[in-house]
Amino acid sequence: MKKIIIFALTITTLLFMASCNMFTSTTGLSIELPDKVEYTLGESFDSKGLVVYAHRSNGGVLTLS
Repeated sequence: MKKIIIFALTITTLLFMASCNMFTSTTGLSIELPDKVEYTLGESFDSKGLVVYAHRSNGGVLTLS
């Protein structure tokens, strides 16, 4: 009986997690270019304004930087 209850709770938990979109994957990336995009030789990279987005399988978008 105890094993059946544990199994039922496990299945219920997995179904709940799946319905909450906890199992999403990244389907693509997009980038907003930084403010400065042209450099001379030896000049340091300036990431000001650079934004990277991860597009998720559930339609969400995560900002990575």
